[in-house]
Amino acid sequence: MATKNKIILSGMIAALFLVFSVVCVFAYPEFSRKEKVGCVVCHTNPAGGPVLNKIGQKYLKEGLSEADKTVNTDAVVNYVGSISCKICHLQQYKQWTETPHARAFYLLLGKKSENDPKCLECHVTGLNLPGGYEIGKDNEDLKNVNCENCHGPGSLHIMASRNSETLKEKKAHINTKVTKKMCLECHIKEHSPNFDFKKYLIHGIHALKEPYVE
Repeated sequence: MATKNKIILSGMIAALFLVFSVVCVFAYPEFSRKEKVGCVVCHTNPAGGPVLNKIGQKYLKEGLSEADKTVNTDAVVNYVGSISCKICHLQQYKQWTETPHARAFYLLLGKKSENDPKCLECHVTGLNLPGGYEIGKDNEDLKNVNCENCHGPGSLHIMASRNSETLKEKKAHINTKVTKKMCLECHIKEHSPNFDFKKYLIHGIHALKEPYVE
């Protein structure tokens, strides 16, 4: 009986570890920066999201091989900047421009931290990722925390929007499930002590159409 309980407990711990790992890979782009690959290599949704493909599942267990990094790269997914999003999402774009996220980069200027990679990860879009912000280059539309920080790189989403009339296909190329865990990667207590996920989503980004996700 004791042995059986140990097996059950071990299984539960392993399951919890897997769930935690999936959330981390889904939520935080430093995995892409570390491995120097786009979201499309490990995720079924090329813009990221909770569902991992076979390579993503393998990555959780043993990491990526050089061969793995070349799979799915034909479906290159780049960050495109908020102006591209504005074309179809004008209302959301206008709401975003009135939030602190739209001025996040310029907060670093007063502290002379605009070239500090550790600060830039949370103050620009897609730092050192395909199509994303690069230090020392003209990246005006990738400065600040824009749409793609939460919804993933949008190049394939834009092409689907132009070539398809089905909302399902459009959503298949962008991350629509923004979670509290994603926000907490940057909204840590040290810098954002009053962070409230519900309030920030409703008043700080744009109006929600669906219930928020913890």
